Amino acid sequence: MLPSLSPGGEEPAPDTTKVILKMEEADAKYNLANPQFMDIKVKIHTPIITIKPTPSSNEWIEVRLGDLEVRSDRLKNTDRYSNPKLPLDFVYCEVFKIDLNNMGLFKVIGDNRSELSKKFTFNMSFERLLFETEYKTLYDDGKDGKPGKFSLDEAQVLTGYMTPIIMILYHEDFLFLMKVLNFNIAYDDRMDQMFLA
Repeated sequence: MLPSLSPGGEEPAPDTTKVILKMEEADAKYNLANPQFMDIKVKIHTPIITIKPTPSSNEWIEVRLGDLEVRSDRLKNTDRYSNPKLPLDFVYCEVFKIDLNNMGLFKVIGDNRSELSKKFTFNMSFERLLFETEYKTLYDDGKDGKPGKFSLDEAQVLTGYMTPIIMILYHEDFLFLMKVLNFNIAYDDRMDQMFLA
């Protein structure tokens, strides 16, 4: 117990632990009543990656990423918790989504471009729980630092989907693809020092 700071010296000082807990509860209530989020909305139309056997080559593999969209959304999730000590309608989650539509692979030789794959799509999402500390502070009935019955699923969820990639490869296309991969992955041009200096 801290000494009294009152002039008479008779009233005991408040319990420091209880004061801190009340401050944490007040902060948690404020954060959940006034949630702050980050909005992401990015759209890029047909970014292209070129992969050449050598920098001066006039033939290469072209990777078209189609229509690229990156965005964030908020969810009011009702499946991530159980046994709150007070009524709880939902918990906030944030989802980051990446959508790549109309992707394709091409072989380019000079001015000629030939298709190596049919168009395909790739989608990925990443979900995470927000305000974990605030929910535990307000809805857990634990005492003396021990957790109570309140259960909160804090898992990060990654999901992805890709349509089938249908390749259109002749023998010469396969040999060219192996050549590009060999020069970009396995070949040692002994020029590393140019990039490390």
